[in-house]
Amino acid sequence: DIQMPLLDGVDATKRIRALSGPKNSLPIIALTAHAMAGAKEEYLAAKMDDYLSKPIDKLELFSQLDKVAAGLVGRGSDPAPIPASPVVDPARLEMIAEVMPEGENLAEFVDVFLTSTAERIEQIHRLIGRGDLREAGREAHTLFGTASNFGACHLSALAAELKAACDAEDATRARHVARGLTEGWSITSGVVRGWLSDEKAERAA
Repeated sequence: DIQMPLLDGVDATKRIRALSGPKNSLPIIALTAHAMAGAKEEYLAAKMDDYLSKPIDKLELFSQLDKVAAGLVGRGSDPAPIPASPVVDPARLEMIAEVMPEGENLAEFVDVFLTSTAERIEQIHRLIGRGDLREAGREAHTLFGTASNFGACHLSALAAELKAACDAEDATRARHVARGLTEGWSITSGVVRGWLSDEKAERAA
């Protein structure tokens, strides 16, 4: 916490970084209620890995924790799309297949998800292109929900990362993650269609 009594977060970080390894590589994310102009630069200069503003946004928090757990936080570097999670959750897809109402086509359901997701990603690119990070963040939030419900783990992780970038008004980071979303959709589409083909074969057997 930046506002800790006696020893604030910046000074505490400097002392930790001055320790001998591996203690000095401990991931540190600043918590602050006052995200003033220049604050991020100050925290990164102190060799913090990143920062969160209070009140804490859950998506942003989980995104940061995912990066730390995957060892992907790099002090001040552009974040790469998160590959730590699986592309899809087969158990989730199987559950969807089991609860599909009689008469509804699973393939059509999958097509609707993939098509609507592709359209949303295109819209995100347009919004970021014209500098509307606020609306892009809203689209990312919606994508996070739909991808999570569908079991598209990789896409939902990227959507959370994008939401965090938009909330932080980091256009460079947002563009970087948005490019990853396009690639992530292509990968997810291939995996999901492969699963669907296997599912059809099992039902026909």
